[in-house]
Amino acid sequence: MTTRPFPLIRGLCLSLLCLGVVLLVSGCGGRATVSGKVTYKNVPLKNGSIQFQASDGTIGDALIGSDGTYTARVSPGEAKVAITSYDEAKQAARQKKVKEMREAARGGGRPALNPKDFDMSSADLIPQKYGDFAKSGLTKTIKPGTNKDVDFNLE
Repeated sequence: MTTRPFPLIRGLCLSLLCLGVVLLVSGCGGRATVSGKVTYKNVPLKNGSIQFQASDGTIGDALIGSDGTYTARVSPGEAKVAITSYDEAKQAARQKKVKEMREAARGGGRPALNPKDFDMSSADLIPQKYGDFAKSGLTKTIKPGTNKDVDFNLE
């Protein structure tokens, strides 16, 4: 009677597959969870977004909730941070104006262009520098796993 090598190989492959799943679920080599609060002059931002640019170039981002909190998935390591927040009413008015201009252009008309219609700074609730990784001056070290209370108080 001879033994077959296939059950041994199949068992080895199954073991390696299980090990891979365990490593993936445990976060080895994956992204970390980062959560915190964003304030401007000690007042929580009511909307916006936060982005983390990891040293490997990947970007993790999240929306900022009405209480200033966020939760993002980010690659561990040093990360540059960019934060934006806009006045929703001004942003909606600008989007409406752009839509009207597109419709007028489709109809063959030439809409009057006003540079103020495209000026994003008029809707900013925080200084524009915070929306640029290179200018914000914001950095954080992200540890593997869960990072709580990664707060930003902008001035």
